[in-house]
Amino acid sequence: MITKQQAFFLGSFLLSAFCSMAQQTSDLPQGNQFNLSLSSEFGTVDNFLFDNSDEQRTNYWSLSPELYLQFVTDKQLFSFDAKTQLNKFSDFEQDDHSNIWLAPRYLYRLTDNKTLSIKASHQQTYEYRGTGLSLGDAQSLNKGDEKQQSSFSLGYSYGSSYSTAQLAVELGAVQSKYQTRRHVTNQLDQDKLFANATFDYQLAGGTFLSSALEIQQIAFEHQPIYDNTKLTALIGMKWPKSVVSQFSLLLGYQKIRFEQPLFDDDSAFKWRISWRWSPAESTNVTLASERDFAAANRLNDSYRLVDKHVMKFTQQLSDYFLLSANVGVNQEEVVYPDKRKSENYLRAGISVDYLMSDRVSLILNYQLSDLNADDMLFEYQRNSVSLGIKITI
Repeated sequence: MITKQQAFFLGSFLLSAFCSMAQQTSDLPQGNQFNLSLSSEFGTVDNFLFDNSDEQRTNYWSLSPELYLQFVTDKQLFSFDAKTQLNKFSDFEQDDHSNIWLAPRYLYRLTDNKTLSIKASHQQTYEYRGTGLSLGDAQSLNKGDEKQQSSFSLGYSYGSSYSTAQLAVELGAVQSKYQTRRHVTNQLDQDKLFANATFDYQLAGGTFLSSALEIQQIAFEHQPIYDNTKLTALIGMKWPKSVVSQFSLLLGYQKIRFEQPLFDDDSAFKWRISWRWSPAESTNVTLASERDFAAANRLNDSYRLVDKHVMKFTQQLSDYFLLSANVGVNQEEVVYPDKRKSENYLRAGISVDYLMSDRVSLILNYQLSDLNADDMLFEYQRNSVSLGIKITI
């Protein structure tokens, strides 16, 4: 549970931030929008089951419609984002599946410098055999697991991107559970309550002093021994207004505390870094790095310490060709009741888009997934190549 001391800390932080705010205008996105697109791709995968020795190849086909709606008035905004993906495999028909993601949002401007927000999301995703709960043991399942996650939050913002000071507060809840193999997976049913607050104050020019405070309370419905509370406090600098470069550096502290004595409490240095660089209109580079305590995602671990690093690069080669590349590394220390194990994930990809017209593009894509782990049975390398088409209406 969130203690009185933690609640007082959060309340004091919000009150002091609120009192120091400057009177500026709050932003709302402009213009009604209706965007509909349809993507389809055909490809091949060389290690469908993420196995370290028995690699099995298969071809696949996917169909992905996406819809975005936005309606705006002087004081209100409603948006709805919907995505779904149908996947079919030539040699593993039992793994055919669909992923669904829905995200409605409502904003209401109370005054010129105060805005309320309501956000929700619902997603149903498929966990491939050889990942997640079946990591290193794909052959134990006939098909992958299905997972469902729903979230709801209320937010309040004071100020805008052009204000001397900006405050944002969000309170919400997240529920996640597996839909398959309930006799085994029900112990990972999670309910999370969270409270987040950020406060930015302009020191000079485009330099902002930035701070963030986050509290999460995670309850496991059928395994209360995993129940824990996580506290994060960050402070740093932001340079958000430059057209060519935007940079954010936050450093601080995070602590995870378990409700029952089976697991030891833990703390760690925390960072959150992001950088966007656009030296030319045709070039864009983004870098992001973060350390975080992540909730248990196995049947017998308690939590994970995750260092996540991501780089994305896009280059407009000509009026017709766009080059995109991305590299992501997750360094995870998985904590069990009696031991710790390391898992290092590498994900990389490169794609070339041929823009046939304003509404139609062809996409050639390559993806690499690789895992190095203390447990050699978990290790794998996986490559996929695909050719797709995207139509925007």
